[in-house]
This record gives sequence, structure tokens and C-alpha cells, in this order.
Amino acid sequence: MSHVGGVSSRYRSLINAGRVTFDAVQARLAARLDVILADVIRSPTSGGSVRGIYVYGPVGSGKSMIVDLLHDELRARQLSQRMHFHEFMLNVHRQMHLARQRDGYQGDPLPGIGRALVDGRPVLCLDEFQVTDIADAMILQRLFGVGVLPHAALVTTSNVPPKLLYRNGINRKHFLPFVGTLTAHCDVFAMDEDRPDYRRSASSSTTPLSFETLCEGIRPRLLELPVKGSGRTLSIWGVQLPDHRGLVVRASLADLCGSARGAADYLALCNAASFVLITDGTPLAPDNFDTAKRFITLVDVAYEAHTKLVVDGDVLAAFANRTGDEFDRMNGPERDMHVQRGGGSSSSMATTMIGGDIEWSATGRGNISLADGGAGVTDGVFAAARAQSRLAQMAGDQWVPGRRGLDADVDR
Repeated sequence: MSHVGGVSSRYRSLINAGRVTFDAVQARLAARLDVILADVIRSPTSGGSVRGIYVYGPVGSGKSMIVDLLHDELRARQLSQRMHFHEFMLNVHRQMHLARQRDGYQGDPLPGIGRALVDGRPVLCLDEFQVTDIADAMILQRLFGVGVLPHAALVTTSNVPPKLLYRNGINRKHFLPFVGTLTAHCDVFAMDEDRPDYRRSASSSTTPLSFETLCEGIRPRLLELPVKGSGRTLSIWGVQLPDHRGLVVRASLADLCGSARGAADYLALCNAASFVLITDGTPLAPDNFDTAKRFITLVDVAYEAHTKLVVDGDVLAAFANRTGDEFDRMNGPERDMHVQRGGGSSSSMATTMIGGDIEWSATGRGNISLADGGAGVTDGVFAAARAQSRLAQMAGDQWVPGRRGLDADVDR
């Protein structure tokens, strides 16, 4: 069992092994996480009274790596759980949907859902905290303020400071109380802006991959992957390699991101596939926010699942090279919108709830897409840069995918 102060100790071990280069800001973050580690180990049942931390900074600066060291220390003691924010919110919306289907449903399910997702553990680690649509923005205060933060310390990473979450979002004035709740429970730790992207520097050696070479002459077949909690399947072409060496999938960008899909679809894909090769990575037009957002979600899910996602082309070039101010000028002033019961037209810029064959729009308005503006677009510059950084790392020879397949029992 590792000792208290293990985050800094683990970080020094990585440096001594030549796996990372010493970085003063990363070392300072590790030392701050040592305090959380010591507080939680000293009193494992007082997670809600332990002050959490919100870490933000540029892509590839090592935020997630250092936080994962804390999670590894606590996981050995069953004191922490870690999720990507996509997956966490997908679980929340799924549980809300199930709660409303129950006979005799009444009241607000969010506090109970928050407590259930904490699962009695005093630390909740969430990677890539981002709020890009109204469906999430309007529930976070009740979910975290009543359900999560009284019971667990939140340790989370993001590309933006709390005050810029859901920037230019619809009905943002109703979201702002959550920012106050968040900062009341978490210290804010800023990584320096002028920092190297360590993912890119670690991925200089890249061996080209082809579907034919990976599949060893085996002909692909049409596969149906179940999408958890939806009653649907995702149709893809792939090859299941023998000896449990994984599933190899080949698809076009249009197949995976050109129509209404969300994190649940990409979780189904990446929980099954070790390799996903996208063959037509032509740069998207700068106004094609819907496809870009779906592709960014796919990259985030693949990275979290340790799937090797390889794309032939720079899909996000038109997005990652723009500035936040450009997006703000496109968006215009903040706007109010009243959500109608039952939802409206579909928009992949929003978190969608899919049940059976029904896709629910986070806007709740007919003929309105969140891709027309708002926080989803404003945050696009950060998300696109993060996706490009992650794609560079996944393409490198050091990125070895997990061995999964159609017969794997994976619940991430």
C-alpha cells in the first residue's frame, strides 16, 4: 500500500524512469493533491468536508496525468472513482430518464442521482469538465450542490476557468449560481498558459497504419454494437482479430459523425474496438459545427477508452486555428430561451437523451440548433485544440490500445 504523499512520490518515480520531464507547475499541482490525499485517508467518511480542486489550463499540459496519480492512490483504497465528464453526464441523463418512467414519479430526482453516482466514495474525479448546452447547464446546480458536493470532494480538470464555463450560453444567468457553488467547494488551480503540449512532443515516432495490414487479410463484416441504455445498435464494418487481440474498425467521417450521434454511440464503439481508422479526414468547413462537435466527442471518448483512433487528414484545422474572440463575435450577446416540455429538433451540439428511436434536443425548441451559437461554439476552439493534441498522441507508436473486442465485458 502506498504512503501518504504518494502523488508527488509517483510523479518523481515517473521522472526518474524517464517517462516524463520535470515540470515545476506539475510538481506544484502534485503537492496540492497530496493534501487532498492525506485529508481523505485521515477521514475517509468526510468527503463532503474535504476541499476539492478545479484544475484548468491549455491542452497537453499534464492536468489529467497528475490527477490520475491521485486517483490511482485512492482507488487502491476504494476511496475514489474517475469518469470523463461526457460519461458522467450521460449517466445522469440516463438516470433522469429512467426515474421519470417509474410509476408514481414525483419530485426532483437529481439529488438522489448525484448521491448514487458518488457511490459512497469520498472523491469524485471528473476529466475535461465542460458545459456546452442548456440541458446540462440547467441541472448542474441541483446535481452538484445537493447531490454530489455535500458527499464527495470534486477533483476535476478543464480547459477554461470556472467563470468562463458555459460562456455565451443560452439562459446563462440561471447557470451562474453553480459557478459560485463550485468555487465554494473547490480551489482553482491554473496551469500556466505558455506551456508546451507534452502529448505532441511525446508522439514524434509514428508508424503508418493501414486497415489491410492490421486485419491480416481477414475480410471485414458488418457488425451491430449495442448502445447501452438506448435499445439501439451502432452498425459498423470491422474485423475481430483472433486470440483476443481486438476489434479493428474502418469507417468514414460521414458514417460516424455526419448524422445524429452522441457520446453513447461512441462509448459503444470504443468499448469494443482497439483500433478505429477514419479514412476520409478532409478538413471540415468552419461553419460545420455539428459534425465537428461529434468528431471531438469521438476523440475524447476514444482517448478515455484507450482506443487507437487514427484519422487520415486534419479534420479540425478550421476550428483549432480560430480564437475565442472570433467565436464570441459570431455568437453575439447572451440570449434567453424557454425550454418546452418534450424537447424539439435534434442537435448534436447538445447533450441528447436517446431512448428507443427518439432523440431529444437540449434546446427544447423546434428548428433551433445549438450549433447556431452559444457555449457549444465558444468552447469549440478549446475542444478542437484538445482533440488535435490527443489525435497526435494516439497516432504515436507509444500509444498501445487496450485489447478489447465483441466478447469483451467492458463497462466504463
